[in-house]
Amino acid sequence: RLGVQPNVFTYSSLMSGLVGVGDWAKAGELLVQMRDSKIVPDQIFFNSIISACARSNQLSRALEYYALMLETGLRPTAFVFHL
Repeated sequence: RLGVQPNVFTYSSLMSGLVGVGDWAKAGELLVQMRDSKIVPDQIFFNSIISACARSNQLSRALEYYALMLETGLRPTAFVFHL
């Protein structure tokens, strides 16, 4: 509304909040919106999402985001393997 365009940090924060409260449907919609906006997720984005999934005992979702991270061309960091 104010002419400010969201960036990867904005999407990372929103996504982390959505998965943190278990709103998986909106999280999926947000990821589609992010892609439609041509904003490429980074390692921080995926670290946040995978961490939130792990804390919520959503291991299958964490693995889905892990696979998506690999598809995006990103490699996991030590943080991801520590989860």
